[in-house]
Parts: sequence; C-alpha cells; structure tokens
Amino acid sequence: MIQKYGFDHILVDLGPSSGAITNLALLSCDSYFIPVTPDRFCAQAVDALARLIKVWIERHEKTISTFPPFGISSFPGEPVFLGAISQNFKAYAGRTRRPYQYWEAEILEIVRDRIVAELPSGSGSEEYVATIRDFGGLAPVAHIVGKAIFDLNREDTKFASAEGAAWQGVALESWLTRAAEYGAEIEKIAKVVGNG
Repeated sequence: MIQKYGFDHILVDLGPSSGAITNLALLSCDSYFIPVTPDRFCAQAVDALARLIKVWIERHEKTISTFPPFGISSFPGEPVFLGAISQNFKAYAGRTRRPYQYWEAEILEIVRDRIVAELPSGSGSEEYVATIRDFGGLAPVAHIVGKAIFDLNREDTKFASAEGAAWQGVALESWLTRAAEYGAEIEKIAKVVGNG
C-alpha cells in the first residue's frame, strides 16, 4: 500500500487480542506501540503480551526458514517496539492521580524487563512515548462531528451541551485546553513514528 499509494506510514490499530489476525498484523509491521491503561489488569496483560510476541517471532522465524526450497518469500517478522502509550487515566490539577502513577511505574518496569530487554526495541522505548489522559466527552463529540479530538472547536461544544448551545467562558477554555493537550500527545507519537 505504501508503494501503491505513496504513503509514508500506515498505522494499524489492533484490538486487545491474541488471535491470528493480531499475530499476522503485528509481525507484518516494521514497528509497534503498546497502549496501556495504568491498572493491575493491564500490567498482567503487558507481561503476557511480552511472552506472546516473543513466541510469535520465534514461530515466524521457524516457519519462514522452510520457505526457500519452494521459492516462497516472506516478510521478516521482527517488528521493533517503539514504546508504550499510557492512556485513559484520571488527572487532577494537571497531574496524574497517584494510584495511576503507581501502575504506570509498574507497567513501565515490565516493559523494560520483558519487552525492551528481550525483544527488538527502538531507542527511548523504555519510557512512555505519550500520556493521554481520560478526555471524557471529547471523544464522543469527535465521533459525532467526524474530526480528530485536537481539531474540535467552540462550535462542536454544542454536541456536549445539555441545551445544544455552544459553550463559552471557563467551560470552553477547559474544552479547548484538553483538545490541545491531546494534540500535543499525538504529535509526540507522530515524531516517534517519523523517526522510527
């Protein structure tokens, strides 16, 4: 698709699954991110995912090693881990709430020990690439108006308003600030993709 359409990058958004489609899609990529939610269940899932990706890569290597006598080509199947993205956490006064900080640290330790240390990884992947907090009502409105969250404007707030009128004052300022914060985090991800 890159050759056919002249794309610079193709992003594949996969659901949290360990099935064949996820396996094939991940191994066919050059690189990947792991989005995480800072909680105990995600910490356990990241640990399991690290083991699973390692097995997928090993199986792929064994499988494609049998191809040459038949003249079959394949893709390398060694995606590079670019980093974790912390998402969907609560913040207060501009700072991540303490319980989420705890789980962010726990997950980052698992990422460093199980993914960065054992799998192909890019530089800087031992830290969070971006931290995207819970943006509440922004995402549903973005879906309604067909825009990215960072492109939302005052006119779009009427879809979040109980009265159907566009917001103003402090509510509007908070809305636009949160949309801009989201945009800044997406820029961080785009920079890593561009350099990766």
